[in-house]
Amino acid sequence: MEGRALSDDGIVAFNATVVPFVHITTRIPGKKRDGLLKEKGFTGFPTICFMNPQGDVLYKIAGTDRTLEGFQRAKRRVDEFLTLSRKAAAGDRDAAKRLLWLRFELGNITFADATALAASLDLNEAETRRCNDRLIELLPQLDMDEARKRLAGLALDAAQQQRAARFIADIRIRDTCRAARESARENGQRADLRPVFYRLFKDGVLPSDEPRADFLYWSAVMQAAEGAIDPEAFAAAWRKLAPFYAKNESYTELMRKRLSALRAKAAAEKR
Repeated sequence: MEGRALSDDGIVAFNATVVPFVHITTRIPGKKRDGLLKEKGFTGFPTICFMNPQGDVLYKIAGTDRTLEGFQRAKRRVDEFLTLSRKAAAGDRDAAKRLLWLRFELGNITFADATALAASLDLNEAETRRCNDRLIELLPQLDMDEARKRLAGLALDAAQQQRAARFIADIRIRDTCRAARESARENGQRADLRPVFYRLFKDGVLPSDEPRADFLYWSAVMQAAEGAIDPEAFAAAWRKLAPFYAKNESYTELMRKRLSALRAKAAAEKR
């Protein structure tokens, strides 16, 4: 960032329009608010966001927007959010509806707040469908039981139900892995998630196409499948992973050889 946005000549003028705040996680025991990054729901750094005076996160800036122009675009969206919030609070129903869509885009709304706001707006059929599409994307905020309960209250069409099922699968994968990590931690061990992902795969629990989760899941399945001498699972995982290695011909050839060897080993064990 020092070589991009923070070195831009316009950053001083931009900083005059906001109140810059820098938090550094030190992991020093007893340091006040040292866990702020985690408290705000962030997992990596640097993380750049806009917050209001109460400390609520209004908008997290994507890594691709960490430029002066990106900061300026983000501030315009946040300013729009603040303006619409004031109008909605004053009873402007059109502003309240625009605020709902904007909060979905900014990612600063919970499932509960979104459903409550939507219920107060008398949305038409098309708007309700649009709202439900965005509510499905908020399901990962919830645990499995709550997600299923909330879904039961939505009027979804067949396509939305199918899409929601993929998010439910992601939640099950996340919660299963979280439980495995916590169990290992309690025993002073490091969790090996390969058999966890493999069991989920064998149970038919597949992830959505969200790139990062997709890659981790299929990489673990492929490794576990090799140990279990399961060429079909290995092949299924490799079909998902192959696009990530499309330009790496040597690795692709290596995976083909490993799959061929695994199939031969599985056939030999059946004799």
